[in-house]
This record gives sequence, C-alpha cells and structure tokens, in this order.
Amino acid sequence: MAHIDYPPVDSLPPALQEVLRKKKSNVFRMLMHSPGIAPGLLAFAETVKKENSLPADLMELAILRVGYACEATYETSRHEHYGRAAGLSGASIEAARSNEGIAAIRSIDRTVIALTDDILKNDGLSSAGRERALQTFGTGQVSDLVLTVGLYKCVCYFLRSFGVDIESSKDRPPSLMG
Repeated sequence: MAHIDYPPVDSLPPALQEVLRKKKSNVFRMLMHSPGIAPGLLAFAETVKKENSLPADLMELAILRVGYACEATYETSRHEHYGRAAGLSGASIEAARSNEGIAAIRSIDRTVIALTDDILKNDGLSSAGRERALQTFGTGQVSDLVLTVGLYKCVCYFLRSFGVDIESSKDRPPSLMG
C-alpha cells in the first residue's frame, strides 16, 4: 500500500492527464505530485532508456544493481523482466541481486556490477573506477553509465519514499522509468 495517496487524475493539468492515459503505471501516477518536475524527469528517463550507448542488457544490469542496492522492490520487479528481455541471464540477475555466482557470469557483467557499486559508494566514479571504466568502455558509454545509475538512484529513492505499489503482472504496462 502506498505511503501517500496518488493524486486524483482529474486534478491534473490536461497534458499530465494525457501522460497518465498513455503510461498507466503507478510510478507515473505518483510522480504527478510534482507536476512541474514530472514532465522533465519523464523526458530525461525516456532519453536515458532510448538513447543510451550501453547495450540494453548492460544498462538493465546497472539499473537492477541500483534497485537491489536501494532495496527498491518496485524497480527490481520491473527491470528483472526488462533485463531478461534484453538478454540478461538469470545468473547475472542473481549476481546483481546478491553477488551469488558472480565469478561465473560474463566478465563484462562483473565489470558493470563493480562500476555501479563504485558509483553508488562514492557518489560518482572513483579514480580507480574511472580508469577501469575507460579501459572497458568509450567515454560516452562511461558517461551514460554514470547518468543511468544517477537517474535510477533518484527513481529508487522516490519509489521507496512514497511506497509506490507494484502493479499486478496483467496490469503492468511497458514503462521507460519504472
């Protein structure tokens, strides 16, 4: 049960009502408590998802690691599905969750998990993390990884603070952010 009631849709400006007609997830509904910020945040999230230079599986792995680190069940319940659809193995998802079997997953997956942890621990890449990241990825991909981790840390804080309810699987629409 959400910690705070969702705002009534009919109280929102028409443009935001239209957003909710298209994006029927609870995270979008709850975001409407911030009608001035919601459109920009949604645009940023859409750009991060659609224009990310990281391969989709690695982007989803980083998102999952953030979600697990922040104990954001809404986020991880959504992105486990998206990660599998992007080609993540069950072993990599489990490693992102608990570090179980991390030695057995692809080297690139271990690197993304380690870099995500570095960003979260240090509120940005440490010197060693930056060096490792640049040995593995181009500068644009490193930038996209940092922005992805930062965005989803923000999203996880929001989800946990407001207790956004997880939709049932039959009601779960595709989402850019949740």
